[in-house]
Amino acid sequence: MAAAYYHRGLIYARLRMWASAADDYSAVAFLDPDFGEGLVFDNLGIAQMVQGKFAEAIVSFSRAIGRSKVPAMSYFKRSLAYQKTGQLDAAISDMNATIQSLPRYAEAHHRRAQQFLRKGLDGLALIDLNTALELDPDDLYARADRALLHERLGNTQAAQDDFRRFAESSRADPRSLDREAHLDFSR
Repeated sequence: MAAAYYHRGLIYARLRMWASAADDYSAVAFLDPDFGEGLVFDNLGIAQMVQGKFAEAIVSFSRAIGRSKVPAMSYFKRSLAYQKTGQLDAAISDMNATIQSLPRYAEAHHRRAQQFLRKGLDGLALIDLNTALELDPDDLYARADRALLHERLGNTQAAQDDFRRFAESSRADPRSLDREAHLDFSR
């Protein structure tokens, strides 16, 4: 029975019917909390995040971490939920756990840079943005964020270089850069 709810939850999620997906994942969690070694809690947490239920998502991702044999991505997702609730120290701690397990995961370095910036730790943010771009030189979000940080730090030439590389990219479409994924320098 749990498998049926789980698969229907996947369908609801694919249709972006997040409340229905969350209901089905909750049913699976009740019927068989160990279903998929924590995967059901990861999916439940995602459905909750999309609905803006960040505190609930933190609980779901925590349950996923406790059940998963490879919890790095659950730490990553919980970090984002912590960030949304303003718990930056917890967010950074979870992103550290992600990076420790997946040191070549460029997005984790980029997201931790965003968290460092929100705490006013510009130097650490720059290190992570550099690492993210070493791992994925085509990451437009990291490129734009580093350009803005260089500009804020007064590194005019470095900022111009990053802005130029950003603009020259074949993927550069300013309309595709949503404000939520892009750095918010207002603390």
